[in-house]
Amino acid sequence: YALVRVSKKTGNFFVLHNNICDISQTTTERVKSAYGNFSKVGDVERSVQCEMLLQEQADIALLCFSNEDVDASGTVIEFLRRYVCVLKTEEFEKRHNFTGRMICIAMDRYRAASDVDLSNMDGEIVVEFMAYRKQLRNMLSAVGDFEPESILMKLEPSVRNVCENWKQCHVNVIEATLALVYDLADFIHTNFGSNSSVVSERAKILTIQILQSTINHCGLPYINTLFFEIACRYERILQSSTGPLLMILEAFLDTRGLRQASLQSRSRITYLFCRFVKAHKLFLGNQAENILAQLESFFTVTSEEDYQLSKEDQMYLYESTSVLIVHSNLPVERKQEYMKILGLSLLQKFSLITEGLSQTKDVKEIKQFFQQYADVIGYSARVTKAFTNNYTMQCCQCTVIFTELMEVRYSFAYLTSLRCLGSFTKSV
Repeated sequence: YALVRVSKKTGNFFVLHNNICDISQTTTERVKSAYGNFSKVGDVERSVQCEMLLQEQADIALLCFSNEDVDASGTVIEFLRRYVCVLKTEEFEKRHNFTGRMICIAMDRYRAASDVDLSNMDGEIVVEFMAYRKQLRNMLSAVGDFEPESILMKLEPSVRNVCENWKQCHVNVIEATLALVYDLADFIHTNFGSNSSVVSERAKILTIQILQSTINHCGLPYINTLFFEIACRYERILQSSTGPLLMILEAFLDTRGLRQASLQSRSRITYLFCRFVKAHKLFLGNQAENILAQLESFFTVTSEEDYQLSKEDQMYLYESTSVLIVHSNLPVERKQEYMKILGLSLLQKFSLITEGLSQTKDVKEIKQFFQQYADVIGYSARVTKAFTNNYTMQCCQCTVIFTELMEVRYSFAYLTSLRCLGSFTKSV
């Protein structure tokens, strides 16, 4: 209604062929361009009229935006976002009162209602809320394009409070604060991991505050996952400010990370752990032996069943472990020993699959075993990704191990050919 009123009063509204859907499209686009167009052609009267109407409707829209009902609040977000694009041409003193209020409301609305269970990310209510939050992110991004300091000013006390008093905070307050920090790079439009501006330095401090805190001790999988997401998104900050790295590593390796009960969260964290290791492999080189000792149980014959590991989980674990071995500060002999352990676990998987394949004639089971063969070949390929021109198989004395794995791979290809030939013969 607000959009239609502004456009009609400025003579800037029409609907094509009685198409009611055109109302939304036309008015939304007009609000963004009307004020600028009138100014360009020197139509001062209509320009002032348009500005006054926009201000009037924007205040009403802001009231609607603050409504706790997500559906009601969401109806005006696009209008406000476009109005902000008009405001960016105004002087700071003229626009700041409005943008400041809008930032406060948007950040407050980042918090899910207390009855929303964020642990069920596939639930309909959560999916709808995340879509609403995406709109909020776009709005804050529009404001941050010209007022990043205002966003930081609002976020700084929130981060400080959550880091110091998270035990007394509602879990949705914690989650919202972490989500805002994760999205911060989108708000202020700068890669502050490699930027030294005042705004970037303030943003870095917020990130480090979160990563140095004990928030990940709260015991909630989705909070811990978001914590690790922040650590990986802002890996460049951690490369220059390495203080929190060991604490983050410890969290990855215990029940907050790879050993937590939630399978969905753990799968995501396994991927994030692989990213973390590859980003900080040089720093982690001194910790390699300790890390590898803690990862060893993931590569036993029964580890897949013990930990209920998915195919993707195992791929990322093999890759991250291989990177740790190859890029560690260990002597070549120790690297060779650890790589043998990794290679042996793959050979054992091949042996078990071969044994199972030899004991069945069931077509369905045979297909499953062949898929498992293909999966293990994929794991071995992930292991080789750690090698580079500077860190070759020869340097780590791992050539023999991978020769054996290649022989198994060729055996699999031979078996596959025989099976295909047998199927073809029967059909003939």
